[in-house]
Amino acid sequence: MKYLIIAYKSRNNLFSVNRVLNLRGISTRVINTPHRLSISCGLSIRVDIKSLEVCKSVVQEINLNGFMGIFLVEINNGNDTITRVF
Repeated sequence: MKYLIIAYKSRNNLFSVNRVLNLRGISTRVINTPHRLSISCGLSIRVDIKSLEVCKSVVQEINLNGFMGIFLVEINNGNDTITRVF
């Protein structure tokens, strides 16, 4: 399984980005940030990997403080790998 997460330091900024992504037709879920990425407010936005370019565009356009990154999460046989992609 592969998916992206978008992390911010601020919950307010996270929810603002989530709202914009939804308005752009991107399906999102707010999830607990994986423990290995304890760099954010504790919540992240989960999106499908096909949405990477739209997510990058939205993050750049609205340019909110506290952006921590967009990360690819890959889970194989119970082992997860998290890689920053933007």
